[in-house]
Amino acid sequence: MHNRSSPPSKVSVTRLRANSFWKGTIDRALIAPLAVALVLICSAELNGICAKSGAANEHSSSKSRSAKVDAQELISRCESLRRQNRAQEALVALDSALASQPGSAELYKTRSACYLDLGNLEKAEADIDRAVKKAKKSQVESYARQYSLLSESYRKKLEPEKMRAALDKYVRATHSVDAFCARAQFYRIRGDITAALKDLDAAIALEPKDTKALEQKALTAFKARRHRAAIDAYTSLINIYSTRPEAERPNHVWSGRGYCYNYLGEHEKAIADLNVAAQKGFDRRALLRRANSLEALGKYDQALKDAETILKHEPSNVTAVDLKVALLERLGKHDEALVQVNSLIARYPSSANWYRRRAAIFKASGKTAEAKQDLSKAQKLESLVD
Repeated sequence: MHNRSSPPSKVSVTRLRANSFWKGTIDRALIAPLAVALVLICSAELNGICAKSGAANEHSSSKSRSAKVDAQELISRCESLRRQNRAQEALVALDSALASQPGSAELYKTRSACYLDLGNLEKAEADIDRAVKKAKKSQVESYARQYSLLSESYRKKLEPEKMRAALDKYVRATHSVDAFCARAQFYRIRGDITAALKDLDAAIALEPKDTKALEQKALTAFKARRHRAAIDAYTSLINIYSTRPEAERPNHVWSGRGYCYNYLGEHEKAIADLNVAAQKGFDRRALLRRANSLEALGKYDQALKDAETILKHEPSNVTAVDLKVALLERLGKHDEALVQVNSLIARYPSSANWYRRRAAIFKASGKTAEAKQDLSKAQKLESLVD
């Protein structure tokens, strides 16, 4: 036996190395398949987990799509019921749907429309509030238009404060041209011209080329006798329409600015605009306004032609007849003027105005007795009215 402390022999060393070599080889041979098997098992389990997750996600997505489709089908059905005046039935279906889909802005919007149909304005307003709050940013303006319908419903119920409150919500929710214009119209009807013009200026600041806002501003300013402001708005409109084809240029824009110039006594400018308005064909307003400006400039013959053109198309137009009578008087054609006034008295025997007009013609013709008789008749008719 060898002593433990003595060095191993060459044979022992060789044997040890051989044993170590085979042991490593065997270990590697055993471990490699085990490692591969472990990797395969883990991979299979991971694939299973992913498959389950994917299936779950697909199921969830499918369920979401199904709910969305169901909601759209329900909304279409409810709209059909509303058209048949069956809003109450639609309301029952929507109540049930909202119990399971409380986050649907579209369902709230549709239910608000049903409440509007039924005249339940408080509930309609509450649903519009919910729809706007839950809507995606891109949908807010569409849903908030319901406030405009709500405002109109309050108008029919003669509740102006609630009407204004609904329009305030519309403006806050969208800050849009349509919202500002809707509220401006409310203010104009209520006589608050300053507030109306402020909203219209806000709308125009958002969309400087919005023709709806510009036309509303022109009309509002004109009715408030702010003719320069109206002219500015009409000028902006004319600049916009001048770039468009002839067929898309509305006569009333040039006619409106011409009327403003007429009020300011700037008759040459008025006639220039009214010529444009009248050149496309018969336009009663443009012709009347141009005749007034021509009369103011002393061009009675030209003004008379415009009055006669109107009467050719509208023989019963009292304003045109009255204008023609005045022009004939200015031209000294008293007999022709008398014929026109006689026709008016025959049509309106209770009108004191025409007797006074005929009295003036008689006086200008030297027929004093007839003039006094007509004045007396006019006074009697006026006393009956008083």
